[in-house]
Amino acid sequence: MIFIIGGALIILNALQITIFNRKKEIAVMKLVGASHWFIRLPFIIESIIYGLLAVAISFVMLLVLSKKIQIQETNLFSYYSDIKFYKIFIVETIATITLSIMSSMAAVHEYLNKQLLDH
Repeated sequence: MIFIIGGALIILNALQITIFNRKKEIAVMKLVGASHWFIRLPFIIESIIYGLLAVAISFVMLLVLSKKIQIQETNLFSYYSDIKFYKIFIVETIATITLSIMSSMAAVHEYLNKQLLDH
C-alpha cells in the first residue's frame, strides 16, 4: 500500500508540474472550445509513458540484481526459479497504467475545475 500511495503521489506531483508549465496551452485549448477529454488526453498518455518507462527500468533492475545476489551458493534468479517473472511484469504494468490514469485524471480535473472557478 505504501508503494502504491507513494507512486500515486509521485505521478500526481510530476503531472502538476507539467500542467503548471502548460497553463497557457490549456487556456488556449479552452478558448477555442476544446472538450475536457481533449485537454486531459495528452496528460493521460504522458503519465502512461512515464509509468511504462518506470516498469521497464524496475523490471530490468530486478532481473539484473536477481542474477547478482547469491543465496546458498546460487543466484536469486535460480533460487526463485518457480516464480514467473512475466506474470510479475504483466501485473506491475497493469497496476502502473491504472495508477497513472487515475493520478493524471485527478491532477487535470483539479486544474480544470480551479480554472473554471477563477474565470
